[in-house]
This record gives sequence, C-alpha cells and structure tokens, in this order.
Amino acid sequence: MPDHAQEATAGGGAELERGFLAQDVYLVLGGTGTLDVSVNGHHTQTLDVAGIPRLYTLYQAGSATSGTLLLHASPGVQAYDFTILAKLGLRDRAQAVVTAYESGLVTPGT
Repeated sequence: MPDHAQEATAGGGAELERGFLAQDVYLVLGGTGTLDVSVNGHHTQTLDVAGIPRLYTLYQAGSATSGTLLLHASPGVQAYDFTILAKLGLRDRAQAVVTAYESGLVTPGT
C-alpha cells in the first residue's frame, strides 16, 4: 500500500467520527457491506459497498462548509484515508486536476 494511504478494516459496529471543512467529502471504500453516513448528527445516506476500492461521495454541500461526519461501517468494509493532497501541498481536487494538466500527467481529451 502506498505510504500516503492508511487502511482501516471495519469490524462489527465500527465507527469513525471526523470533522471536515470542504465543499464535498469523499472516501475510498472497498470490501463488502454497508456504510451509514451521518452529518452533524443527521443520518444522510446508507452506501452499499461492494468490490475493489473506489471513490464514494459521502457529502455534497455545494459550497464550502464545516461539520462532523459519523460513519458506521458493517463488518467487511475497508476504508482508505488518502492524504496525498496534503503531501503535495494541494488544497482540493480542483487544484489537483489543474496541477495534473499543467504537469502533463493528464492530457486534454483523454
């Protein structure tokens, strides 16, 4: 696993509480099971997780906001906490996209 990722495999009733200041909140999840998402104490959605790790949207605000996420994972759900943006000195995904185009990592139309 890359050194910029941390993996946590959920056991029965595993919970994670995390504050955020963002427009949108994403998490890479893999394995099999469900993830209940609550924002500021209100249940917002239940995600069905299946298969290889992929990006899931936990929260979309439309504008920058702060809050607290409470995640409750069923057994078998794997969550990956990627801190690559911080390591690269990037503030958000939009800046990461611009940097990828400017560096030639991504070419338009691909």
